[in-house]
Amino acid sequence: PGNYQVVAHPWPWFLVEWVPGVTLDQVPVADRGPVGAALAGVLPRLHRTAPPDAPLNPARGTSLRDRRRFTARHLPEAETFLGRSTVEDLLAVIDAAEAAVPWPGSPVWCHGDLHDLNLALDGTTLGILDLDDLTSGDPAVDLRALWICLDGPTRAEATGRLEASGAYDVGIWDRARGWAASSFVLPIAADKGSRPRFAPALAHTVDQLLGGSR
Repeated sequence: PGNYQVVAHPWPWFLVEWVPGVTLDQVPVADRGPVGAALAGVLPRLHRTAPPDAPLNPARGTSLRDRRRFTARHLPEAETFLGRSTVEDLLAVIDAAEAAVPWPGSPVWCHGDLHDLNLALDGTTLGILDLDDLTSGDPAVDLRALWICLDGPTRAEATGRLEASGAYDVGIWDRARGWAASSFVLPIAADKGSRPRFAPALAHTVDQLLGGSR
């Protein structure tokens, strides 16, 4: 409880409860086992059918094919930072995602921007932060977090639990990898302002996407 004063502000805003813990950029990847288990528990509950008037984020609530215009603008700077070969490999990941079976269901609620700085860990309790990109669409956009935040063994355990939930289709993992490349790696690599803070997550995600593990 508290006293709040409403003042003029040019953007929509809201008040939420404080989420305890530390963001994942402060948690070694090897210590993130609770994160995989928590994501496997919460995401199927989040990914419920969204109503027709749910918000639609054109950068997150669309298909990867429709997102190509966003991807294209990041390529020159991303190639300068990551190297042409790495970017070509990432584009191959996106191509495979576009060729995968599309989401067969109705649009579902999606957070839209799950990554190390938008997840807070307090013991075994996971907090989800920052709903600016909340949208409706393909849940693969949220499952990209398994490549951004987790290592191979933890991801394998999480994907097993998620598959057992029955909430996802056969193409979900290829599309999730594509979303990790398209909406995280390439934009961050192209953004000189964001690169320093996201550098560990960026390097980790590239390794997870291109290192051969699912």
